[in-house]
Amino acid sequence: MVDYPPVYGTLGSVPCQRPPEAVERGNGPGGAQPMELSTRNQIEGTVTAVKLGEVMAQVTIDIGGGNELVAAITRDSAEKLGLAEGKRVVALVKATEVMVATKPGA
Repeated sequence: MVDYPPVYGTLGSVPCQRPPEAVERGNGPGGAQPMELSTRNQIEGTVTAVKLGEVMAQVTIDIGGGNELVAAITRDSAEKLGLAEGKRVVALVKATEVMVATKPGA
């Protein structure tokens, strides 16, 4: 495995790290080629609200059909991505478990 120095860029509005030669040969945003991701749940949407806390940010995304996705990310990430109402984003969802609950008597 090669230990590359950090070279940051974006895939759409999603920050990512790539080897230096990806930036040198690329033609995408920031001179980098788009990356393929193993994350299968990639949901496009529009930011409808950003609530900044001291350390964390709550980002609400309209994903269409009257549905919203709410993500908790670091405040630093929200600021670096320039998240604001109306910005188009892609939510990448990678979960190792799902919890299901019911109400008593339901």
